[in-house]
Amino acid sequence: MAGGLTPTTQANWVPTKWSLLALEALEAPLIVTSRVTDRSSEVTGEPMQVLRVMDVEQMEDSAVGDYGEVTDSAMTDTIQTITMDQWRHVSVKFANNYALQVAMKESTWPTRMGKALKRRFEQYVLSLETSLSGNSLRNVAGSIDASELELALAFAIANDWPEGNRHGLVSGNQCAEIIGIDRFSESTFVGTDNLPVISGKLKTTLGFEMGTSSLVRRRAISSVDRTINMFWIGKGGDGGGAFAKAIQQGVQFSKKELEDLSHRVIGSTLYGASMLRNAQAYAIRTTDS
Repeated sequence: MAGGLTPTTQANWVPTKWSLLALEALEAPLIVTSRVTDRSSEVTGEPMQVLRVMDVEQMEDSAVGDYGEVTDSAMTDTIQTITMDQWRHVSVKFANNYALQVAMKESTWPTRMGKALKRRFEQYVLSLETSLSGNSLRNVAGSIDASELELALAFAIANDWPEGNRHGLVSGNQCAEIIGIDRFSESTFVGTDNLPVISGKLKTTLGFEMGTSSLVRRRAISSVDRTINMFWIGKGGDGGGAFAKAIQQGVQFSKKELEDLSHRVIGSTLYGASMLRNAQAYAIRTTDS
């Protein structure tokens, strides 16, 4: 019968178009990865490249002597590194008649693949919280309350976090706990513009731009399961912010013909990220999820 189904030639598969669609999805803002310093412009084609980032602590002045004597200021800079070692991929296998018989065309897949890579990128940056130590950590039995947020604010002030560039990310349950605190959610205290009890979204709280995500980490710490709620200086802060990322290879696609009537499409990316300074991030680790 004329016009019957025949295997597709897949001529409409354009790797550049797929890469652009996936990269757009990868770069769409998530909370943490969109609020960290991006040093991708410094990356070259060197395999497994390591970026060396100067991290300069705050300097102190000294009094000039009676006869104009000066003393060189102490240099407390350190070198932080970002290693391009996160090589991630998403692979999808198609039967060659897919384009003819499935309503959702193959061109809808690169966005999904880009989003998968993006979620992993966010999770990787969040995993850098293991670098925190000392006063940057707060272990809480139960959930976040007003006093814990006030301690986060005190930490930010004590460490000179710039106003307007302070961010927080909490789990869904901890978001609900904060919304349940009257002075952070009721109109008497926060006004009537986009109330958290109506929108379900946290407003800026004690100077922190607040967000919530299903990707907030929960892991065992000394045999106790804890939720890692993060607060940090965003991109462009003093010293470059708490975190830095660098992408060596954006999303690239390759297509491999397989045996029989099928083919595989693989999307991959290569990047790195690092925590630059301990005092520029703060974690409230709650036993409640």
